Amino acid sequence: MTPNEPLDPDDDAIDELLSEAEEALDAGDVDKALDLLEEPAQAEDADPDVRAMFGLALYYGGEYEDAFEWLEEAVATDPEDVESRGALGVCHFFRLETLTAEKELRRALLTEPEWAEAHHWLGRVLEWRGRYPEAMIEFQKASQLDREHYPVPERLDEDELDAVVHEAIEPLPARIKRALDDVAILVEEYPAEDLLKESDPPLPPDLLGLFTGASHAERTTNASGVLPGTIHVFRRNIEHFGGERAEVVDELRVTLLHEIGHALGMGEDELHALGLE
Repeated sequence: MTPNEPLDPDDDAIDELLSEAEEALDAGDVDKALDLLEEPAQAEDADPDVRAMFGLALYYGGEYEDAFEWLEEAVATDPEDVESRGALGVCHFFRLETLTAEKELRRALLTEPEWAEAHHWLGRVLEWRGRYPEAMIEFQKASQLDREHYPVPERLDEDELDAVVHEAIEPLPARIKRALDDVAILVEEYPAEDLLKESDPPLPPDLLGLFTGASHAERTTNASGVLPGTIHVFRRNIEHFGGERAEVVDELRVTLLHEIGHALGMGEDELHALGLE
């Protein structure tokens, strides 16, 4: 708007809508922000800022795939929209487009070098690509800027990992342990990209664990020759999911038991009832 341009009567309403939605997001009430923004964002003559904030609301709600096109449009419309650019970088990561994710996050940090969230996600991207020393620098920067939300991840050594796996399996009933005798348990750094792409749509890169192959129930009801499955546990994602060391250890145990449940043929509802979500 130029200095002599008359005020559009709708401008105040748009500003009020954006302010109310931003307050909801700041308070962590993503559902309220989405409710406020969805209809006006999808209107034929929608304001670009409303559309951009709707994309951000989807992003903060963890709806990375749904947010992607909205954020892509927001950055194309306003290349200086740093928040949308950083969020778009994270969406690229969840689409397994890590080169583009790194580029977008670095561009965002050129403008906002003290943005803890962007440092954290850049670290996640670098770590996924095996660039661990660079990733740790980003995690440390994020923690220095906002330790409450982005603590430096606790790392578990091999002995601790082995102990947690043993302690999780040892109390299980003998019949369950027998069913697991030929099931491989792999504790890996991150899920392999090919493994994630075996599903349609691909599974997210922050996956904590996964069971692949035929469950014990399937192998006992089908003809012989069906190979046993594999339990995958992804340590670095678990280390990011947890907070204090004890929480990381507990999350590793719960993830392992969750995947053991799948190996036995349990569905998500049964696992939920057992508290193994």
